[in-house]
Amino acid sequence: METLLAIGLFMVGLVLIFAEILLPGAIMGIVGFGMVVGGIYLGFQEGEGLGITLLVAGAVTVPVFAVMWYHVISKKFAVKRTLQDAFSAEAGLKELVGTQGVAITNLRPSGTAEIDGKRIDVVTDGEMIGKGTRVEVFEVEGNRVVVRSVKA
Repeated sequence: METLLAIGLFMVGLVLIFAEILLPGAIMGIVGFGMVVGGIYLGFQEGEGLGITLLVAGAVTVPVFAVMWYHVISKKFAVKRTLQDAFSAEAGLKELVGTQGVAITNLRPSGTAEIDGKRIDVVTDGEMIGKGTRVEVFEVEGNRVVVRSVKA
């Protein structure tokens, strides 16, 4: 009976550690680690063979889970950096309001314009603007740059 308890405690602990990878928050990981250690302790109480088996299994799986956790966290922070870059790009686009450029393609109502020496995807507020027409940025909403033709 204690053998099943030791193995069960060990396995539930591993499941909690694995769940910590998917749902970061530290509590499941700490509780899971405690259960793994408790399972190993009970395994040694039951017999040296079971204790060593659980110890080796824990020594292999816990570091593997730690590496997996590290990769998940790294991607999470990479997403955060990507979002920060997107917000920085949006802030840079906001600076375009009031600047002028030239439509590189026909804007029907979307297309490309060269503004401040950069090719930028733009839209109009509904009007069609021909290629080569001077345009002015009058609104930026997120990454949406809205232009209108400049009347000569």
